[in-house]
Amino acid sequence: MNIEPLTASEKKKLKSLLIQRLIFLVIFITPLVYAYVIFIKNVIKDIANNHINGLTWFGIILIIVFTILLIAVLIPFYIRTFKHCLQSSKRVIDTVIQSVTVENQIGSVLPPRYIIKTEYQELDSWATAVLGQGLSPQHLKPGMAVRIHCTIDRSHDILFIERR
Repeated sequence: MNIEPLTASEKKKLKSLLIQRLIFLVIFITPLVYAYVIFIKNVIKDIANNHINGLTWFGIILIIVFTILLIAVLIPFYIRTFKHCLQSSKRVIDTVIQSVTVENQIGSVLPPRYIIKTEYQELDSWATAVLGQGLSPQHLKPGMAVRIHCTIDRSHDILFIERR
């Protein structure tokens, strides 16, 4: 495991990833936050008018769950993406693939899920973004020696995977 500087194309990929995720934030998350604010306003209005019923309690629980998800998942996700865009080096890990599991969901619109166990860590194709044009999950086989180029903090953004 060693540290290498990011190439210009890798920096460009990280910046484009940040832009894509910000566009997703604006298009999908902003309307949800707007609905969340309206929901909070209506719950506060019900409580102020002393008109508390089952729907008000459901609203309170929904607000708490959404707030926890916002703080625990969404905000750190965007902070981590922004930090990746600012970094100047990457971690390169030489490892061997121990097993590759494919979970096909018949009749599903989702792509197959690849769970790849290496000496280094477990990679899940649904949770890990592979940004480059290296080896794709369907080309990985048990016993194959690979080199994983990932961000410094070893998060779920892998720059690319290559054969060693």
